Formats: sequence, structure tokens, C-alpha cells
Amino acid sequence: MGIAYLRALRGLGRDVRLFFITAALVGFTLFGGISSVLQNLFLLRLGYGPEFIGLFVSSGMLALALVCLPAGVLGARWGSRRTMMLGLALAGTGSGMVALADQYIGVASFDVYFAVNCIDFDWPEDPQELLDAAAEAAESAPHFGEAIVNDYVRCPLWPVEEEPLEPVTAPGAPPILVVSTTGDPATPYEAGVRTAERLESGVLLTYDGDGHTVVANGVACVDEIVADYLVDLEVPEDGTTCTD
Repeated sequence: MGIAYLRALRGLGRDVRLFFITAALVGFTLFGGISSVLQNLFLLRLGYGPEFIGLFVSSGMLALALVCLPAGVLGARWGSRRTMMLGLALAGTGSGMVALADQYIGVASFDVYFAVNCIDFDWPEDPQELLDAAAEAAESAPHFGEAIVNDYVRCPLWPVEEEPLEPVTAPGAPPILVVSTTGDPATPYEAGVRTAERLESGVLLTYDGDGHTVVANGVACVDEIVADYLVDLEVPEDGTTCTD
């Protein structure tokens, strides 16, 4: 039977044989192959049991089955070729979004980030308090507010007791330059303002623009002031503002 099957394959056209080879490779590496095995091992290492892993895998299979229904309708209406091209385009879009997420995660070690922040600040004992705060954040920042706050839900569950730091005022220190950007998506401008006000010798330099961090990023006004401060110990006037 196997020999007859191989003979039948040889009788098919080159494009059909390439399609079967591609499908076999994709299935071996992604769908039900190596990728699935590594995924299950990863979940086991995280401490999840067989019940959760089974539910996780079966939910993916259920989603795949549900997507096949409209895909069949589209295939009958648009033709197999167009439908397959659409599927590949959607898959490419998803892969691109995953790549963007990996790029964001690779910016810094978030394990270290949360290890520091979960210990250096005071967090509620009940994670629900943080989830409630996230729901409130969604009202003022509907796109990212809730997601960003929810990212810290691990801190109430952190296995090490927090040791909150006291506010730093730096009494007796020479002038400390604080640079803050009005459109910083990661560090709110107001946080820089509060830091400069809390420091006894804080001097605020405002960049009226967008982006996370601005020093040495091509804004001449900011770079010149910071270079003069670091090299020649020249302190700008408190409240100085730079633009593009």
C-alpha cells in the first residue's frame, strides 16, 4: 500500500509534490510537531499541570476548527487560490506582530525590571485591588491603561516581601538635572516634574516632543544642555524647555 502511495505521488505534478512537502514540513515543525512539544514542555516548566495544558491545546484546536468553517465558505466563493493567499497574508501579519512583541521584550530584561520594582515599592496585598485600579485606568486611557496596570499584578504575588524605598531628596547635593519628555509613552512627563520638585537641588529640563528618552537621540537643544552640564558643570535655568 505504501509503495502504491509513493507511485501515485510520483505521478503528480511538480507543484503538487512541492505543496505536499511544504505541508509536511509545516506540520512537523509547527502544527502538532516540534513546536507543540516544546510548548508543552515550557508550560510544564512553568508549573502548569496536564489538565491546564490539555485545555490550552484543545482550545487552540477548537479555534482552528471554527476558523475552518468561514475559510471553507470563502474558498467556495473566492476560489482556493485567493483564499490561500489571504490566509498567508494573515499569517504573515500575525508573525510580524509577534516579531514586534519580541523586539519590545528584547529592549530590556523585564525579569530584572519587575524583580526591582516589585520589591522597591509598596503594593496591595490583594491582587484584586490592582485589577480594580486597572479598570479605572481604562477609563482615562482606554487603549493601553488597563494593560499596563495589569502588567504589575505579579507584584502582589511576588514571592519576596517588598522593602519600599524612602523618597530620595538628596539634601546637600549639587544641582541635579532631570530631563523629562512631554510625550514619553513609557515614563510620564509628570513623574519627571515630581522628581525634580522632590530633589532639594533638582533642575527640570523639559523636552516638548515625543519618544522614550531623548538625551543623545539627535535633539541638539537637549544634547547641548546635557553636555554642558556633564562636562563643564553648567546648570541650565530651572524650567528650561527644548523643542525639535
